[in-house]
Amino acid sequence: MEGSIRSIHFDGVGLVVSKLLLQCQPDVAVFGEKDYQQLQVIRRLDGDLNIPVNIVAFPLIWQLDCVAMSSRNAYLTKKQRIIAPWIYKTLGVVAEKLRANLHDVSQPLKWGIDMLYSKEFDNVDYFELRDPETLRLLPSLENKTGRLLVVARLGGVRFLDNIEVTA
Repeated sequence: MEGSIRSIHFDGVGLVVSKLLLQCQPDVAVFGEKDYQQLQVIRRLDGDLNIPVNIVAFPLIWQLDCVAMSSRNAYLTKKQRIIAPWIYKTLGVVAEKLRANLHDVSQPLKWGIDMLYSKEFDNVDYFELRDPETLRLLPSLENKTGRLLVVARLGGVRFLDNIEVTA
């Protein structure tokens, strides 16, 4: 998803992280679930290159107002800070809608996109249900765990957020 928007981003991430891991040779490397796609790319890189390191996922941390912790939050105006929690709220409602109808993915996702636009987000780059390991699109949630991933822009701030969804 990010590769189609920022075409060489993960090439650079892969190069820098592989050099770091090979030079430092840590036993453990911790990466945040905040950028879930990046975490999965690093896990794949680690496996493909047989780097002897345990990649550990650090859970995404939500602030009291339900905005994910991020240095980008400093760029929000007061009004935008009031709007920003709608990403988390929308993820939660879409997850519930998916659990209620395990076969219908398109309608809950469309509802989520429409909700964010209605709350004054400037753009929604994507709002998708993906396999948590391969990041392939999931056509349904039936008997599966998925990952809801969303990128939405508010003013000049680009929010990447995600949650796990279990059937």
